[in-house]
Amino acid sequence: MMIYAGQELGERASDAEGFSGCDGRTTIFDYWSIPTLRRRMAKGYPSDSGLPESMVKLRDIYSRVLNMARTEPAFVHGEFFDLMYVNYTSTGMNPHRHYLYLRHYAHTTILVAVNFADTDADIAVNIPQHAFDYLAITPGMHDAEELFNAPGTIEQRELADATPFDVHIPAHGAAIWRLTPHTGEPEAASEKISEKKRASKPTKKGKKD
Repeated sequence: MMIYAGQELGERASDAEGFSGCDGRTTIFDYWSIPTLRRRMAKGYPSDSGLPESMVKLRDIYSRVLNMARTEPAFVHGEFFDLMYVNYTSTGMNPHRHYLYLRHYAHTTILVAVNFADTDADIAVNIPQHAFDYLAITPGMHDAEELFNAPGTIEQRELADATPFDVHIPAHGAAIWRLTPHTGEPEAASEKISEKKRASKPTKKGKKD
């Protein structure tokens, strides 16, 4: 992922710099400094203290995306599968403003949904059988974590070619779901089984005098 100087702070490139002029781009031909980077380096070192909240939030988004791309194995090593061709007419889908794809590595599948519109989106994402075959995805119940908006919260979601995967995407945002096949028993069921085993276990009788 390439970040142009100041992009992570929302640089508007509104200066008229030398030969470049006021063309909506920061110059690469002239000796110039970029306003947003000047503000961040005002103390002589990088600092967010002098930046407006909107810039700090945008930089945090870029930081999380870049770190995820660097550390998440499915992004680093995984196969790619484009989901656009089966979702042009899906519920809530606008192919001009939304983008969908999968990455898969080992037993982990990542569903990425991006929203370039200025309104929230709720999309029923179709995942074709070809994706399951090509990426060797195990259909069925998965432990699902939305890494971008609700990290640390795990819920069970179904992955199947006949069942759309519902996603909510904030305006100008993204949803990144990490899914791994669910293999364990639900916690409540596990506790009931343990209690049943303890109740059925024979107790030792003491010796009579």
